[in-house]
Formats: sequence, C-alpha cells, structure tokens
Amino acid sequence: MDRETLDFSTAFFQDFENSPEDFPGDRVDFIDKSDSFTYSQFFRDYLLPNRPCVFSAEFTKDWSSRKFWVTQDGKPNLERLLQEFQGAAPVPVANCDRREYNSHPKELLPFPEFVEYWREFISNGHRSSRGCLYLKDWHLSRAFPEREFYSIPVYFSSDWLNEYWDAVGADDFRFVYMGPKGSWTPFHADVFRSYSWSANVCGRKRWLLYPPGEERFLTDIHGNLPFDLTAPEFRDPRIYPRSGRARAPLEIIQEAGEIVFVPSGWHHQVHNLEDTISINHNWLNGCSVGRMWRFLREELGAVRRELSRWHGPDRHDPLQCQLLLKSCTGIDFPEFYNFLRLLAESRLALLENRECSSWENSPGSATGLGTPQNSQSSVPALETPQNSQGSVPTLGTPQNSQKSVLSLNSQSSVPTLETPQNSQESVPMLETPQNSQSSVPTLGIPQNSQNSVPALEIPQNSQGSVSTLETPQNSQKSVPSLETPQNSRGSIPTLETPQNSQSSVPTLGIPQNSQNSVPSLETLQNSQNSVSGLEIPQNSQSSVPTLETPQNSRSSVPSQNSQSSVPSQHSRGSVPALGIPDAVFDLQRLAAVLRSFIANREFQRLPAPSPPPPELLRRLEKALDTALLGIPHSRHSRDSQDSQFPEEFGKSRPS
Repeated sequence: MDRETLDFSTAFFQDFENSPEDFPGDRVDFIDKSDSFTYSQFFRDYLLPNRPCVFSAEFTKDWSSRKFWVTQDGKPNLERLLQEFQGAAPVPVANCDRREYNSHPKELLPFPEFVEYWREFISNGHRSSRGCLYLKDWHLSRAFPEREFYSIPVYFSSDWLNEYWDAVGADDFRFVYMGPKGSWTPFHADVFRSYSWSANVCGRKRWLLYPPGEERFLTDIHGNLPFDLTAPEFRDPRIYPRSGRARAPLEIIQEAGEIVFVPSGWHHQVHNLEDTISINHNWLNGCSVGRMWRFLREELGAVRRELSRWHGPDRHDPLQCQLLLKSCTGIDFPEFYNFLRLLAESRLALLENRECSSWENSPGSATGLGTPQNSQSSVPALETPQNSQGSVPTLGTPQNSQKSVLSLNSQSSVPTLETPQNSQESVPMLETPQNSQSSVPTLGIPQNSQNSVPALEIPQNSQGSVSTLETPQNSQKSVPSLETPQNSRGSIPTLETPQNSQSSVPTLGIPQNSQNSVPSLETLQNSQNSVSGLEIPQNSQSSVPTLETPQNSRSSVPSQNSQSSVPSQHSRGSVPALGIPDAVFDLQRLAAVLRSFIANREFQRLPAPSPPPPELLRRLEKALDTALLGIPHSRHSRDSQDSQFPEEFGKSRPS
C-alpha cells in the first residue's frame, strides 16, 4: 500500500462504521491474470467498497491439492485422499436432507467411512438411504500442520481473525469442504460478519448472494431469515410478506480452480453442482472490523431484549449477558478487547522497528505478504548453518577474496573480538581468550598501562579498514574501546570467534538484551571508514551480503515487490508482514473502534481490562502521529499504472 492508497482509505472511512454497498446487479468482476493484478487494486476496488469478485483458476494452478486430489478427468481422487488421510481424526459431516433449527445436523465420522459412503453415493446415481452427506468445516491444516495443501493468495493475507486465534491457540477459521453433487449450505452470513474466500480444488458450485441490508426483505413473519432460498415457501407472501420487494440474488457459477471472494456481511447460499472439494477461509481486517463491532453490539442487544422478557427491563447482570453473547457468537466484549489489543500491539511493534521495513513499495507491488505463523519479528534473518547449535549467524567470506577481514601485521588468523557486558560504547573491543587454541597473537598490555584495551592506531592516509594494531607502552590515555552495550539499539554488529573455530572469518554475535534481533549491515563499497572490512564478491550486484532465512527461522520478510498471487508461506496462513502504510491503516481502524468501545455503556459496566483501553488508545494515537509524518508520498500518484484497473482484468461476465 502506498501513501496515496492510505490517504484514499482514510478519506473513505470518515466514520469507522462506514459501509456503503454497491450492489453489482447480475454481474461480477472476473480477475483473469495474476501477474499484474496488485494487492492495492484489490484493496481499493473490492475490500473498501465491500464488493465480490471471482479469481480465475490461474491463481490456484500451483497448489499441491489441485495436483494430487484430482483425477485426470477432474473428479475427486478418492483413492489418493483415503491414502493420504487414512489416520485422520473423525471428521464433521452434515446431512443435507435434514434441518435442525437453521442448519443441517452434524455428526462425526471416520474419514475412511465418509469416503466409502461417497463412493456408494456416486455409484447409486447420487442417492443414498443415509441422505446427502457433506463433509464441512474440517480443520485440515490444523490437523496436519506439516503438510502444505495450498498457499494463501496475497490478497487475503491481512487476516486479523486467524492471526488472533493462532496467537491465543484457541481455534482457527480455515476449513476444507468435501461433498457429492447435490450437497449444499443453507442461507447464512459468515461468522462475525467476516469476509470469506472459497477456492474449488475440483468441481463446480452455484452461489446465491445478497448484500448487507437486503436481508430486511427476506425475513418471515417472525423475523427469521429463510433456510433455503430455492424452497417454494420462500415465494409465499403469507410466510415471507416482503420477499417480493427483494432484488434477485447475485448468482455466480464457480468453476474448478476458481476462487470466490465473499464480502463482509453478504448472506449467501451455496449448492454443489458436481462432486466438489473446496478450501475456505473466514477472515477480516481493518476494512471490516467496524462491521464486526456493530454485529457484536446488535447481538448483545438481542440478548438483553430476550432477558428483559423474563426478568424485566434493565434487570439483567452484565456478566450474564456477556456469557450468553459468547455462547451465541463465540466471542464477548472482553475477548473482543483482547482481539483489538493483540492486533494493536503487533502493529505498534512494527512501527517501532520501522527501520527494518520499507517506507515505500514499488509501483504495482503486492503488499501484505504473509510470514510464518511463529514469526516474532519483521526483520530479515541471517542464515544459520544447518548443523549450528546456536542462533548466531555466520558471515562468509567470498571464496576468491584475497583480503582478510581485518588486515593485521601478522601471519595468523583473525583475532577474536568480544563484547563486554557493561560497555557503553558501540564499537567492538579486541581481546584474546586465555585458552584459545587458535593462532591469534597475544596482544600484550604494559604493566603500567591504565587501559586494558589496546589502542588502535590508524595510518594517516588510511581510508579503508584498520590495518595496524599497536599498543603504546606508557599510554595513560584511554583509547575508545570497541564495545557494544547490552541494551544497545545501534546497528554495529559485535564480532566473536568461537574458541574451537578453525575458520579465520569472525561470526557476528548479537547482544543478549539487544532490541534489534539482527544487526544492521550497511553498504560497504563506498564506505571510507570500514572497521570490519567485509568483502563483497566482485560479481555481486549489491553492496550488502545476501541474507537468507534458515528453515526453522522465526523471522522472515518476503519480498514486497513480488507480484505473485501465491506467496511463499505455509498453507495455514500467518501474521502478515505488512508495510508501514498498511500498519498505519490498521492502527487507524483499531483506534477508531477503540474510541467507540471505550464509550460503550455495556463495556463500561464490565470489570476494567488490563491495560486500560484509554492507555492503549493513547499509545495508538501517539504512534499514528509519528508514523504519518514519516511516510513519504509515492512518486506514483493515484492515476499511475498501479491505480488503473487493467483492461483485461475488468471483464465482467454474465451469470
């Protein structure tokens, strides 16, 4: 997200509950290509106005599930599925031929039993005495966290919902659906008024959608929404007196491989036209958090009205109301505050470490890429050798380099450099371990010297690295020690050499209490005061050594210039590695909801959480004031190529 998009979104949300709906009639935008459709375009054209769209099968062509779960003729590969998930825990299966309140009743079945049922159902002409069974809401990624069945498209990676529930370890909203032709889901809106995206691994679906607000014409005489839009009774004015005033639903036929984006609060009903497997996520972010907050208030109002019928007005316990709210929706006001707080702390941490992020994204970049779930930092990690027992990264010296790291008048290897604990300086100090077995010469210190650190004498004409180390005999003047303090926030790396190291290349140590988990490496080619003298390969196109992320690294930042729709991340999703403008947008929305939350009368009647909401709000506002001043305007305006919806992507297709 660039500064212009941030300004546009800020103006869009004059009120935090702003939710204008643009009913697209009987047509829906079809996004055909993935190589130049950017996150910013999706953000402006679909997330902000809350409009649906369909992504082509190109966006899922590299998924392993599309390669291995599907036969050559496009049918579900039941043999492969049975082989792959033979040991799975029992799966939730709904009976689409029965109704229980406003949903289909569910039972848990062993996965092999469901697959065997599916085979028989197909062989019997898609009929069974057991009814039409539909495997729904299977937390497959949580059950098999080591497997990668799919990758989350970049457009859906700013996922607050799963970011929070992953952090607290309570749940997730990532599901797999498998069902035969004829299976379906009743008319509903997604949990918390969240977004959803649904990708067909194989098969075809028919979607019927209504935007928020239209449901007022769809209720029966008791105020209940219909269970089945296609049922004959829905057209009976005696049961649904206002259904004639409702528009026709937006209809989408979803083909194999395609992804349907369902906006926040859109009610929908889905029918499987063929034997189908799909992957589905519920998610939300700053664009829809206002709707979530409004939904919770409306649900709490319904709880209070119901209690008033039995206990009289205003004679209900606030804690009891919250308990009932959570039983109905899965979340109450205290947990909603924790949700806001966790997201706010994450974005504040990003702004506080903004020197590790890019202030500007290149034009057309796809921002919002995800990082591994356990990521605790947005700083790129230095590569650690596979057999290393520590987390200290190693900087290698190019093979063809003829220069040592520090030029010493010695025929030995590089001296060891240690960091004293109480040092207040920011330059590494030179010491030699007592029991060192290396060939580093001992740097002698005169007995009468008042300084325990050898002085570094630099030749007058030297413009490069330190070449000569000398120690004046009777020096009483302290030479600045080369140290890095424990709590240093600086970017000069400390250098250490392991005792048994057989290499002449120093490793980079990181102070224990350092608030920067990775040392900042500056460009060395043009430096005239290089202390470490890091060699750059001759053919390198960059003046900074390449930084790679080890397999088990807990810190990673993907490329912000990537145009790919399939970021390199685990299928379960992740905390998004947002750019600074994205984090600022998130904090703006969080602050807006917090202001309303603090003023809410029902919230004020509950025990005060920690930290107090006003204190958290002050931190957000202070961070926003600072961050907004630091975000430059992009060189590319809203009328640039990044802002235009390319002609080949704007194709709308009839239903």
